[in-house]
Amino acid sequence: MEKIKLTQEQADVIESLKGRDRNFSRLVKKHLEGWRTKRNRCLNDLNVGDFCKSILVPGSYEVIPQFNVGDWVVATGRPSDFYNYPTKITDVDNINEGYIETDKFTSLNIGYFRYATSEEEAQEKKRRFWEKLGREVSGWMEGDIVSEESNDRSITFLQQYEIERGCVHFPEDRSNIPIEKIRLITPVEQRLDK
Repeated sequence: MEKIKLTQEQADVIESLKGRDRNFSRLVKKHLEGWRTKRNRCLNDLNVGDFCKSILVPGSYEVIPQFNVGDWVVATGRPSDFYNYPTKITDVDNINEGYIETDKFTSLNIGYFRYATSEEEAQEKKRRFWEKLGREVSGWMEGDIVSEESNDRSITFLQQYEIERGCVHFPEDRSNIPIEKIRLITPVEQRLDK
């Protein structure tokens, strides 16, 4: 059974009607006549079948997420290079018509999106960071200036043998840190001393 898509406002009104007015035939009559109160007018966009189903059948609807510019989302529903990957919302001007724009899509129906998980968002940010440098993800190069993720006081120049063994030595702290726990300060291509 496909779920009905409701706005948050519609879902709130439906829930209040379910809790307040148990006379189903009266609710249907009001819906057919058209809701007049400001609070309930949002239900006028629902056809009578969807209205009845949302009142009577538990779990029959889902709320359309309220996306904002800057939110990370994933377009779902179609297998392709663009779908199923995190993207960032760039414009919600068309949200009332049910469309949003992202840095990968222009005017795609809001029903195709879900919020990206924090893990998906982190992976995409990491991918984009390395892509701007023209490198593969975690594409460390000899001569990169790096620091520990949790300690900006200690920096070092990355050596080829450290990349190969996956562990970076920080002489000041006399510590060896796994390469997954370091962050790039300056790529070797951008160093001014080279």
